[in-house]
Amino acid sequence: MNLEYIFLTDYVSETPFHKSHSELKSFLNKIEKQNKRLVNLEVIGKSPEGREIYCLELGNRYSENKILLVSNAHGEEVNGCEEILHIIKLLTENPDFKKTFLENYQFVVVPTVNPDAREYNLRWAKNMDLSKFFLDYKRTITDKNNLKIDLEWSYPFRDDTNIKRPELAAMIELMDSQKFDMFIDIHGAIGTYKSGFWYMIDETKGKKDKLVNFLYNLGKSSGLPLNAFDMGPLCPRLKPGVYGLLTAKRILKELPHAEDYLEQKGGVSSMDYFMRKNPEGQIICCELPTFYHEKYLDNTVSDKKELDIKKTLINHYIHLWKEKIIPLTEKALQIEPHPKLKAFREGIDKKEIVFLRDRLLELKEEEPYKKAEVGEVNCSEMSKYWLAPGYGQGGYVSDLFGEGLAGVISELPLESRIKLAEIYKICSTESKKAAKNALAFGLKKFALAESINIQGKACLGSILAYFTD
Repeated sequence: MNLEYIFLTDYVSETPFHKSHSELKSFLNKIEKQNKRLVNLEVIGKSPEGREIYCLELGNRYSENKILLVSNAHGEEVNGCEEILHIIKLLTENPDFKKTFLENYQFVVVPTVNPDAREYNLRWAKNMDLSKFFLDYKRTITDKNNLKIDLEWSYPFRDDTNIKRPELAAMIELMDSQKFDMFIDIHGAIGTYKSGFWYMIDETKGKKDKLVNFLYNLGKSSGLPLNAFDMGPLCPRLKPGVYGLLTAKRILKELPHAEDYLEQKGGVSSMDYFMRKNPEGQIICCELPTFYHEKYLDNTVSDKKELDIKKTLINHYIHLWKEKIIPLTEKALQIEPHPKLKAFREGIDKKEIVFLRDRLLELKEEEPYKKAEVGEVNCSEMSKYWLAPGYGQGGYVSDLFGEGLAGVISELPLESRIKLAEIYKICSTESKKAAKNALAFGLKKFALAESINIQGKACLGSILAYFTD
């Protein structure tokens, strides 16, 4: 088998859909039952809400090439789990792929690291309901200890004994259990519309050129815009759509106050932890969008000044928070003076407004006559609607999760949520308006079947590109 064969394969054998946790369990049990000699299914941990974290081992257990394939650390990036399940199905059912991959490699697969948040996000993902996504997606859930952390960026930074959640403990134990030669971490770039085809690799490892060229060519054939942003030394661009890996080592070298930044995030990434345990192993981070805007990369120069575009957007946000969100939040507090709502209200003044005003001051240092690119103009216009700022998930009040009023209400006890039903309904109405405007302005949904096809090619093609001559 060669890379051309990988390109020509259809990875979708049936109409894909987002499976519930019980459907995921049934799928994995069926795969194990039908492939007893090749597949072993285990539960490596349980989530705070008691859902199993499954790990599937398949292929040649004696192989020297061991692949760790993981997805859904971020709960809202739901497509990754389905992409992995279709890869598993292909490997166990297609004779050519079974011979090439399962005879020569061992795969250790965790379809979802974050089953609680994934299940929560199915309420919008099942029908790809953009307004529900804007209103209240969840990157992670709050556990019984009132702890809410980013499960991708909370691996031990200094203290290896400070494991904050059972999902992390399960993944750390798995990574500690054996040596891996490659880690494929599937994400979804879902928190932004400013994303297209975007993959990261550890470019310090050998055979990088073959791997970079394969991913670049895949990106050109994907129908998606290729990310071409200059992210500087933190994430060096190797080719359009393909970047060097964002690592804690780079963050510590390039960012001022980097240790504080990592402490604030909660730790380092799963990829950083993998590198500690497998210093020779290659890493591929896959970021395919669920929603995207084709023109965000248009670098044609417009007739509008860049400074004016930025000022207009920031002033729009300030007006929105002061004239709309603050009065609605204070109305909510009169109904239910919950501490989380009080903290949200205080955060608007101390974080959101301060951040926006500081940004206006910073703009004084920028070139006043520079013309904006068309992509910048489009991004600025879309930002007015994206994630329904203030009402839904758009904002900076929460340092880590950026929740608006609806997101805060959804985290309250049932009794409080009932009292605030009318406030939540207003947020829902505004999120519907924002979603309608975003779609009218050109926001597109990337079909699940297309995402599965590209991710299947990316994952299996990267393995061949890296491990074969």
